[in-house]
Amino acid sequence: MAKGTTVRHREKKKYSSSSHVAETKISDNSSSSDVSPNHRLINENLRDQNLWRYCIFAIILSVGSISLFCLKDSELFSRTWSSIKARTFYKVEDVELPCSYGDDFAVDHRANLSLEEFVRCYDAKRPVVITDVVRNWKAMNWSKSFLVSNYGDKRVSMKAAEVYLKEDFFQLLPKEIRPWNAMLLWGTAHSRSSLHIDPYNWTGTNAVLSGKKMWKDGFHQAYNPVETMAISSQVMNSQNYKLVLEEIYKAGEVDPKKLPRKFDSLSAREQIDAVVKIIPKNVINKGKRVTEDILNQLKWEGNDKRRNK
Repeated sequence: MAKGTTVRHREKKKYSSSSHVAETKISDNSSSSDVSPNHRLINENLRDQNLWRYCIFAIILSVGSISLFCLKDSELFSRTWSSIKARTFYKVEDVELPCSYGDDFAVDHRANLSLEEFVRCYDAKRPVVITDVVRNWKAMNWSKSFLVSNYGDKRVSMKAAEVYLKEDFFQLLPKEIRPWNAMLLWGTAHSRSSLHIDPYNWTGTNAVLSGKKMWKDGFHQAYNPVETMAISSQVMNSQNYKLVLEEIYKAGEVDPKKLPRKFDSLSAREQIDAVVKIIPKNVINKGKRVTEDILNQLKWEGNDKRRNK
């Protein structure tokens, strides 16, 4: 009894051991089969994340490229591109020399002033006294007695210094509508001109023949402490001609649509010539009538009055 029980116990133990081994193998097999799909899932997730990153980067790159292409003519792009070019292609010879101004509250007195420096530093910017232009000018000998005795009843022609007045674009306009931009100013002691603004902000020149003129604080208000004679001229040049053309357009009688297509690429002189060509004849005829009326009013009838007496 005991022996049979022992045999059955051994067989049961053996069976249970084999069953345990089989279960262990089955468990190991099941564990290995369960882990493999998880590894595949993780790898797929990693690949998906990298793919999304690549997609996002490609989208950002595409949007940036399209934005630059569409906005290449915009002010921001132009300003940025200009700054890049300025830093990349910087040349020493392209840099303008600084203007050597004196005291900010004083008028500079200059000699041997080149035309380039005059335009860059003074023209339409700040006043300057050029001390060596009219030194040998014959008009410097003019006086009250000289003019009265020699030219009391005559008109005289006066020539300007061509160095700084070389660009006198008013001479390109028809004489019928050309402004009277030069005049002889003759003032007694303590005379003055009221505060004013010159048309179009054009450059005003004054050649003092005798006496003394004062412009206080840079305003257009001249004061003559003593009897003074001066020749004043107004100039339309490359610094202000666009303002003059703008006023011509505003009058409404010149059609800018008739200008050449490449008008903006023309030089200042060529632009003025193009505008003059499209000025209507009725405007020129009207200017002629106005000029004749003014000249008739200004005629000096001194000789006729003497005859009547």
